[in-house]
Order: sequence, then C-alpha cells, then structure tokens
Amino acid sequence: MKELSKGIIVALLSLPIILTGSQKKELDYEFIRNDNYYSFRGRIVVKTDFECLISILYDFKHLANIELSAKSIVLLQEEENWYEACHTFKKLFFKHESIWRKTLKLDEQKIVFEMISHKHKKFSPSDSPRIRC
Repeated sequence: MKELSKGIIVALLSLPIILTGSQKKELDYEFIRNDNYYSFRGRIVVKTDFECLISILYDFKHLANIELSAKSIVLLQEEENWYEACHTFKKLFFKHESIWRKTLKLDEQKIVFEMISHKHKKFSPSDSPRIRC
C-alpha cells in the first residue's frame, strides 16, 4: 500500500516534467517517515503557465487522464479549495481503495495530497468484492 501511494504521488508530480520536457534535475523530492506516518514532499520546476499547471494537477476532471491505472475514481465531496475522491485499484485477486483529499493552497503555490483512509482486500475468484466507496 505504501509503495502504491508513493507511486501515485510520484506519477502525479512527474506529469508536468514529462509534458514540458524538463530535466530530471528539476525534480526535488524526499520521503519522510515519522513513526507510522509517511510523507512525500516534492518540488518541480515547470515551464508553463501557473494557472494551467494548477488546473491539470488539481482539478478533479483531470484525474482520470492522469491516473490511468485506477479502476475508478469517484468524487466524494467538494468545497471551495479542497475535495475528497475515492481511488480504486484492482489487480487479479487484490483490491485497494483509498480516499484522498486534495487541498489547493494558492497563496503558497502548492497542492496538498492527504490519504484519509485505505482498505485492502484479497479475494478468491468466486468472491464478490464488497468494499465500496
């Protein structure tokens, strides 16, 4: 689960670099572990309009285009500067669901991704997955 979460975050943060052809040296990141809490902090340099970048990385409507490995992404609730979405991943006999909150902090020019909850399920082919967002 931790690896999946890290992979999702790195993929989301790497998208602007891929789109603009920026150099790898322009991606600065670190993983932080405090007891049972894990954080990823990243900074990227992108040569594009700020509003365009925020639109791509923050707007819910772009998630399906960015996160291609997700089976489904469902908007759960939304306010002015944040929203929560459920991401479902399935692979063979495993299912992972996580709820993420994205918070837009324009004054700091950043987007905060927080995992609110997650569930793993292993099932046999005859089982029907019962975890639902």
